[in-house]
Amino acid sequence: MCNFWYIIFTNVCLCLGLILIHFLKIFLGQRNNAYGDNEYSGKFNLRVPKSLHRHLSERAAAENASLNQYCLYKLSR
Repeated sequence: MCNFWYIIFTNVCLCLGLILIHFLKIFLGQRNNAYGDNEYSGKFNLRVPKSLHRHLSERAAAENASLNQYCLYKLSR
């Protein structure tokens, strides 16, 4: 009798695992396609050394521009 419940429990766990995998594939697939391939937010984060941050901030101030405007100018050249 104990062997019967072990088989039932094992099959239930297997089915639940397969359902979870199927759900995750669907969910992650929808999430990846939510924005499309050609749509961008216009924002991204970039980590730079403190010395570069200071240099860019000083150059932006010398140009009477915000750091964002100065970096955009430099990146677009």
